[in-house]
Amino acid sequence: MSLLTKLRPRSVHHGVTTVGNAVVVHAPDGMSPDARSLASALPADPDNDLVVADMPTTVESTFWEYVATSLPRSRRGLRLVLTNGSRELGGPAGHWLSARLGRTVLAPAGILFRDLNGGLFVDAGPGTGWLRFQPGSEPAREAKRFPRPSWESLLVNERFGTGKSTAEPMPSGLWLRPEGDRGRLDAGRNRITHSIPCRPDVLTIALGGRDLPELPLDDVVSLWEALPPADHPKVRFVHFGPVATPSGTPLGQALADLLDEEITCYTGMPVGRSDVHLLREDGSHGWNAFVQQLTYSPHGTVPKPAAYRAPLSGLRELAPGTYEYAPDVVLEVVSAGLWVRPAEAPANADEPRATPVDPATMLLLHEDTPRMRTVAQEVHGKLDYAARLASRLVATSPPDVATVEEFDWLTESVPTTSLPVDLSTPLSEEGMTQTRARVRESWPKEFGPKADPVREIVAAHPKLAAGAPEDALALHLYLTDQTMNKALRDGRKGPYVDLARCAVTALRALPQHRGGTVATLTPTAAQWDFYRHNTIVTEPAFHSMLTAPPAPGEGEADLLVWSMTARRTAPLDATVADRVVFPPGTRFKVLELTDGERPMLLLRELSPAEIFADGTVDETRHSLDQLATTSLRRFAEMWKRPATNENPLPEAVFRFPGVE
Repeated sequence: MSLLTKLRPRSVHHGVTTVGNAVVVHAPDGMSPDARSLASALPADPDNDLVVADMPTTVESTFWEYVATSLPRSRRGLRLVLTNGSRELGGPAGHWLSARLGRTVLAPAGILFRDLNGGLFVDAGPGTGWLRFQPGSEPAREAKRFPRPSWESLLVNERFGTGKSTAEPMPSGLWLRPEGDRGRLDAGRNRITHSIPCRPDVLTIALGGRDLPELPLDDVVSLWEALPPADHPKVRFVHFGPVATPSGTPLGQALADLLDEEITCYTGMPVGRSDVHLLREDGSHGWNAFVQQLTYSPHGTVPKPAAYRAPLSGLRELAPGTYEYAPDVVLEVVSAGLWVRPAEAPANADEPRATPVDPATMLLLHEDTPRMRTVAQEVHGKLDYAARLASRLVATSPPDVATVEEFDWLTESVPTTSLPVDLSTPLSEEGMTQTRARVRESWPKEFGPKADPVREIVAAHPKLAAGAPEDALALHLYLTDQTMNKALRDGRKGPYVDLARCAVTALRALPQHRGGTVATLTPTAAQWDFYRHNTIVTEPAFHSMLTAPPAPGEGEADLLVWSMTARRTAPLDATVADRVVFPPGTRFKVLELTDGERPMLLLRELSPAEIFADGTVDETRHSLDQLATTSLRRFAEMWKRPATNENPLPEAVFRFPGVE
């Protein structure tokens, strides 16, 4: 028996009602709420008449005959939309109506999903979607989405493999995910389908999934390369689950560096028509982001907002993302929340703009002045209820950092032995208290009134000031004298270890540097040979590098290191403004060693995630090696220009890591 004819035909009457852009054919006693809701949300179809068939529980032959006779004659095509998820009836009904009416009919072959913007998505596996029926012709496949977005193609309409992962079509674009538990996959698929809307000129690609294995970055690259180049500017990535990016590197930046193209990412999960909610670690929604999309440039620094929403209604936008609140105050949307600042941006404007994002807490940043604090409190009171609950006022640090006199210290004879401890492992609070007491006892002069200028600097830096003063003093002493570092490299222990442990604690409070670093040195034959035969090297002490090339003539070879966690030390010691410091125990991977007129050594800092419990290194992170190598080569070309760092440099900058 035909799917269109069930039970015995009965003479019944039906109703026809226009709702929005569609004609609804329904039962004589009225249409169902589902049909009314569906029809009222449908966007206009410029090429076809929209017909919503409000399907009865049992479909009889008279129903389709009534549909055919109730529609006005037209040369236009007809798009048939069925209620009640009647996936089997779409094809047969479209074929029958096309022959009966002599018109082109588009009908769904598969499960019909309603988009948040009113559009329709048809999918139930390979070969499903909208089918075009024409009298006397075989049915032809159309798009999966209505209205058809500009980026729709055969590639984004079928499930396909890319590397070890799978890309499958979603109403909004694609979901690239690894294989995993079926229940987890169903949950992720359902969330993307019902949360992220389809936009006509935005191809949304969700990456990874909650509770699924880490998505290889190489698979994302393969997908990108499979897309038509004309669609690249339309792509917006969603960081939906874990992706194997370099430690500390945002997903967008890692992709931009690797692909050497601008990459735009949502800052969270697009929800509904216009909102983007940050994602917490447990996958739940955080606060509603003001900066909704960020564009990352290859080897760039601070990403640029590509889409954002106004913080309050009625404000005049002075510049992209910056709004006039008062003649002397502006509100600027930043990734971490909002920034209340004077009309003229301060010298350290990049710091608030690069403040790390907390999905659970929106930061209302403000300059640390009474006027800005008052305005920030006023703005907080004007936010919507959900934003007020999630927000916290935070004062930004002042832009100017004073310099201090250098210390001549640690010249006293201190007994030392070997160094058997791991400085990367923090002690308990009680253990650190005892360590600081021993440091004060070992160097009473350096931690007494002599250190008052350093204490003033520390007080001006909120993160340093939040820690124990001994920690920042110990780090400053390291930065201005190399005795402690020599002791660590020689394997001594005792007070030097205590001092180094305090310095490491303070180092963690300084700004992180992700990107290229440089030093120029004159290697010995033994040092060069060491790197030629060792892939992984470990530096037992602190290691200093520069973010800008030193003056010409400082060395005969170039050392370039890709940093993930090195810290900028200028807030504590401005005498070497471009210095960054790696903590003791940092491991580096040798990427490239070249001889010639100007020898060059390329290293990459290894993240803790790449080091297994037994101390061995994960050798599968080839995409990270490629990313770092490409970036460092570009830095090397850039640094061939005249050097900007003309200041005298400390001895620490002229050392190779992991070798004497």
